Amino acid sequence: FQSIVITFLVCDIQRKRKKAETREVLFTRPVDNEEVFLGEVLGILIPFLAVDVIFMISCGIIHVIIPDSPVNPGVYLFYLLVRVIPALVFITGLASLVNRLTKHPLVSWMILVGALYFSCAYLTKPLHGMLDFRGSSLTDSFSTLVGFIDLDETLLHRGAFLLLGISLLCFAA
Repeated sequence: FQSIVITFLVCDIQRKRKKAETREVLFTRPVDNEEVFLGEVLGILIPFLAVDVIFMISCGIIHVIIPDSPVNPGVYLFYLLVRVIPALVFITGLASLVNRLTKHPLVSWMILVGALYFSCAYLTKPLHGMLDFRGSSLTDSFSTLVGFIDLDETLLHRGAFLLLGISLLCFAA
């Protein structure tokens, strides 16, 4: 769900840029275009990360309330760093790049929603889930006895999408 909202927000930024007044050309700003782009990207990512942290804290509180369940705050931090951040960075980078290439918010939104549907519906099974940016087919369950299962494969997959998202952001800047 966050991916669809991010595509809306990135396309809306492009729409606002195109809709700028003609007098705005005469205004001076003490920042360059890269800093404006970084501010836009952080303005998208930080609220989503805050919502995810609040959600994880509420899940942790529920976990504490349930009797006889071990509580490990490191697991929640691991899920935030490995599951949430790479997906957010990748979809923000992809949306920014598609928005920059098409230069039309409606067309880029339609392409991105189609890509998200295709990714969620069809890319989870081929190549053992290697093309799934959400990592829905990864086994990242936690056991108090053995820890995380297949940790190296999970970190490799999620790190690849994090680096791909960062490179897409750098290319779109």
